[in-house]
Parts: sequence; C-alpha cells; structure tokens
Amino acid sequence: AHKSESNPGRDAARRAARAVNGGVNWCVPDFLIPSAGEIEEEAGDNPGKAQLKAAMSALRQRDTQRYHAEKPTDFNDLTKWSGGAARLQQQISAALDAIGLIEVKQGDIPKIVRQAEAEVLFHGGVYQRSGELVRVVRHDVVEGKKPSPLNGLPPGALRLTPLTTPWLTEQFAKTGNWQRWSVKDQKLKPTDPPEQFAKIYLSKSGEWRAPVVTGIVECPTLRADGSLLNKPGYDPESGLYLDYSGDPISVPDAPTREQALEALLILKEPYSEFTFADPDVGISIALASSLTAVSRRSLRTAPMFAVDAPVMGAGKGLIVKIASLIATGRSAPILSQGQDEAEDQKRLGAMLLAGVPLMNLDNVERPIGGDLLCSMLTERECSPRILGKSESPSVPCNLTLFATGN
Repeated sequence: AHKSESNPGRDAARRAARAVNGGVNWCVPDFLIPSAGEIEEEAGDNPGKAQLKAAMSALRQRDTQRYHAEKPTDFNDLTKWSGGAARLQQQISAALDAIGLIEVKQGDIPKIVRQAEAEVLFHGGVYQRSGELVRVVRHDVVEGKKPSPLNGLPPGALRLTPLTTPWLTEQFAKTGNWQRWSVKDQKLKPTDPPEQFAKIYLSKSGEWRAPVVTGIVECPTLRADGSLLNKPGYDPESGLYLDYSGDPISVPDAPTREQALEALLILKEPYSEFTFADPDVGISIALASSLTAVSRRSLRTAPMFAVDAPVMGAGKGLIVKIASLIATGRSAPILSQGQDEAEDQKRLGAMLLAGVPLMNLDNVERPIGGDLLCSMLTERECSPRILGKSESPSVPCNLTLFATGN
C-alpha cells in the first residue's frame, strides 16, 4: 500500500482481475479505514451521525500519523494494527461484495459493455459461432405454428439459437449487480440494465470474448486427436458442447483384438433381426453409420448413409433410428425433400445453422444433389443461406447425414 509513485503489485493485480471473464475483483490493504467496531467504540454509547463522523475522523488522523511513521505495505502489516483482523475481514468482504457491480453512468459505454460481457461469460452458456452469438436450447414443437424447416426436430432435441436483445438484457440483469447513482439519496441504488447495452454487445461481431462452439454432442465422443471427451459441458479443447448425464465410460489405452471383437458383438446386437440384401455389406454399413454418428464431430468429412428397400415398413427408418438413439437418445431430425433443389438447400441450411448433430432426408422421391449438399459431404465448412436474409455465413458441416427411400 505504501508507494510514493508507481505500485507494480497493485497494477499487476488490477490487470489480472480485468483479464479474467467476470466473477473476480481485486483489492489492496487500506490502513486508514477503521473497522465498524473501532468506530462504535470510539464514538461511545448510542452515538449519532455527528459522533460517528467525528470518531471516524479521529481514528483516521491517528492512523495517518502511524502510516507515515511505519510505512506498512501488505495485509500482514494490517493485521498488526488496532482491530487489524476485523479490518482485514471488512476490506476483503467489501471487495467480494463489489464482484459483478456494474455502475451505469454517462460516458462509460465501453467499460460497461465489457463488464457486462465478463459477468455473462463467467456464468457460462453464451457462445459464438459463425459471426453470431448463440446458446444451447431444447427444441419444442408448438401446436398450430406455421411450417418451419426445424419442425422436423424431435421435441427435446438440442440445437443452437441466436441471442436476442430481450434475452441478453435479462441475462445481464441475472449475472451483474447493476446500480445507478441517486442524487436524491446520495448513494448507488439498484437499477435494470438499459437495453442499449445488449444491442451494442450483439453488434460487436469479431470482438466478442465468448468461446467458439463447433457442435453439440449428447454422448461421449472422440476429439480430433483421438482423446476421449467424457466431461459434460463446454470443452475448450474441441469447442464441443457435451450434454451427457449417463454413466462415465473409459477406453483402454491399448485395447486388444479380443476386446475389440467383444465390443463388435455388442454393437451388432441392435441390427441382428434386419434382413439385408447383402448380409455382410449391409451390417458393415449399418455399423459404420452408428460409429460415424458418435464420432462425426472429430472427423474432417464423412459420407452420407443411404438406406433403400423395395417396400414400405422394411426397416429403413429403423436403421437410422438405431444410430440416432445411440448418439443422442432420440430419433434423428427428419427433413423431407422440397419442391426443388433451391427449397432443399433452404431446409438443409436451417438445420446446419441450428447445429444439429445428424439429420435424415426421409422418403426421398427424386435424385439427391445440390451444391450445399455436396459441400456438406466434402468440406469442413459450408455456407448455407439464412432464410429471409442475404447472408451466407460459413458454418461447420460436421453432422452425420442419412437418406431413406423406396
């Protein structure tokens, strides 16, 4: 605390606190702030405001003389002062109480927006993807709602949705302690975050500190380097968001052939009653589809899996459903063909932007094709058209594609 000019320790603490995304504060020992107990003792019994103010002034005068004589520096020195332990607790508690405090005042827009962002990111749940801020939500189907490409998502399916100004404003209110100076009361008082700060933050594409999300997965999977992703939540290493609450799993570092064959028998079991046109090839492709669905996010590209049959009810959809149940616990999102290729691209693009892990082009009746579909099967990223806009953002196309038809 006692520095004539520069104070490297204080400055380093301040920089460290500001470098962290929210939930943090910093403080230095103040040797001139007496504890509440000291002030009351100095002021005597039943003191009024004037007596408390006089007691505060007397203690500060006493401590100022001692401060210049002893030149104390840190919290260890503070504990050796009169009421030192109480002062230490009071000052640390005050710093803790100020965590998340955002004061709304004129001329501080950049600082306020940065503080609001820091507190939101500290609490988690906000990500960026393809130049847009998004969050993970569970899809719900509303009765009577107009047709939408996302209506093919089963209820409960995870998807990404863009942040809106009202939602972000409420999130600012939840994660920060917003206050404004009251001239009448001469103190800070609670206030709602003005909507303008959410609008400003949403417009700062390219400057966000939000983590980048590359996809959603709902079962343990492999990262691109072959390591196992098994911990629920956002994984900074891969950019994947894992939503999994099942039993933890482990994989041997050096599995034997016997272990692999034993695992293969387990994987084959769900397909044991299917009648494949070619039993050897059919089961191999079915197994490849389920393994791809589980590990697709770590693969550069993957083929589409097409299942056909001469009649309805032969089990085409069930083949897809098995892979989807293993990977997500629910049926695959279903997408029907549009009237033409342009309509197909709009529907595919909507699913891509939602970040779904897999989808099924169901009941195909005409040849499948199109530039977007070709890109989805051969590139790491593709550029779907946003419905109602002229934008075509570049998004990861690391999802598993299926197609079924008679």
